[in-house]
Amino acid sequence: MHSLSRWIFLVACLLCAGCGGFTVDARPRTVRADDGWELATYQLVGPGDLGAGDRVRASVFYVQGSSDSSVLRMIGQLAGFVMMNMRVVLVERRGVLPDGRVDEEAARRYETKERRVGDMTAVMQAYLAGSAPGAPVILVGGSEGGDVAASVAVAEPRVTHLALLGTGGGLTQADELRHLVRAHGGYLGIGDAGELDGKLAEIRARPGSDEMWLGHPFRRWSSYLWRAPVEDLVRLEIPIFLAHGAKDSAVPVESARAARDALAARGKRNLRYVEYAALDHSFRDVGSGRSGLPLVELDAVRWLAETGVLDDADRQRFERRVRRNHPEWF
Repeated sequence: MHSLSRWIFLVACLLCAGCGGFTVDARPRTVRADDGWELATYQLVGPGDLGAGDRVRASVFYVQGSSDSSVLRMIGQLAGFVMMNMRVVLVERRGVLPDGRVDEEAARRYETKERRVGDMTAVMQAYLAGSAPGAPVILVGGSEGGDVAASVAVAEPRVTHLALLGTGGGLTQADELRHLVRAHGGYLGIGDAGELDGKLAEIRARPGSDEMWLGHPFRRWSSYLWRAPVEDLVRLEIPIFLAHGAKDSAVPVESARAARDALAARGKRNLRYVEYAALDHSFRDVGSGRSGLPLVELDAVRWLAETGVLDDADRQRFERRVRRNHPEWF
């Protein structure tokens, strides 16, 4: 555990789609989890403490994926929300330090889905205490973080919008792995489907084990493998934005399509699904290597306008900025 008692000043000339020279810093705050662990969180703040004197349009909480790297690397990709006068909160995974070091023992002990859902819920409760009733609360999950975010959205009734980026969502992680092993021989060193099914059987037989597989203990794997995020998504009535690259080699696009189809089969009309034909898991164009995040940001901004978070003038203003800063796409 560690506490942060001073500002970590991170002035970055941001490279996100709509930011063009806009700078933010990250204001640290420690939030105590239900088991007493001190969670490192950051609120992004723009030039001149943007939002301090004006009504904050919405609160945005970001849930990162499974990468053992500081969530601070996502500042550039999330700064567009700050530009729209939204409060943005980031949360470090347990064991991951802001300087990039990793406490491996802590990271492996506390990386179950249930623990991450509990931590995120505690952070939201701390930041939303005293907030005006009915103010928009946007939960954003990246990759595996989207699995966590879907469960948090069910548990926390103040969430009004859910955005999932590269999450898939319609298949269990076990079925996603089966698909990837079939599609890519030797995926993650797994020889074939038979080898994979043998390992999954071991995990199912010993779900609480500390035995390691692909860098994670069985205990962690068992918390994700058998339940698809769509089981939570179908319970939600709030607007959902699901973005996925068709060239994703980490989470198969078939999983995202399955989520889309499952919600449609239930008669749900609250999902905005966007698929990008040439983008990968990091939303990069597989041909040119260029970041496709400008495309994702435009679609997300339109979704926020359609669902009442932004007015049309703000939507047009941000779209113009994105297009101006990224002539390689527009």
